[in-house]
Amino acid sequence: MRVILYVEGGGDTNATKIECRKAFRILLEKAGLTGIEIVACGSRNQTFKDFKTELWSADIKTMACMLVDSEDPVDLSSVWAHLKARDGWEQPLGTTETQVQFMATCMETWLMADAKAMKQFFGKDFKVAKLLPLAGLERRTRDKVQDALADATQDCGRDRIYKKGKRSFQALSKVNPNVLMELEFFRRFIADLKS
Repeated sequence: MRVILYVEGGGDTNATKIECRKAFRILLEKAGLTGIEIVACGSRNQTFKDFKTELWSADIKTMACMLVDSEDPVDLSSVWAHLKARDGWEQPLGTTETQVQFMATCMETWLMADAKAMKQFFGKDFKVAKLLPLAGLERRTRDKVQDALADATQDCGRDRIYKKGKRSFQALSKVNPNVLMELEFFRRFIADLKS
């Protein structure tokens, strides 16, 4: 079976989309998943649009999945219900709950979860103490997560402060998926892709 993963991220340039695809490929390979085609879609709405287009055109030997930020804290009862309530997105006919995956609440949650990798990536001035605790991390608002990561990198130098873009994908490629298995939505993501 061919698996295509439509990922929110990569912005509007080819360079950042290449970095996005590369980072997710490295992460998935470290988690033991190979052969998954990754499409960096840019915006959240574009990701959903590309995912739906693939659903309409795919053959029975292709499984399309979508990975987006949940944007807000969410529970596992129904990911499609969360998307309907938050974004007004209707679940496409014939899709399952496993075809939509969340970075809860944002990709930075995954970065923050692996403090050791971030310390190595950002350097000696990275402030681990500024990170949010791992317990309940996926239930934090994206603003709190992103702000804490920016605060942790504040003393790392002008070119090393965290911000979205190329640097965020370079950081993602360094995280250890075994550490991320502490996160409920990451565990679900990997388990669903393996199945």
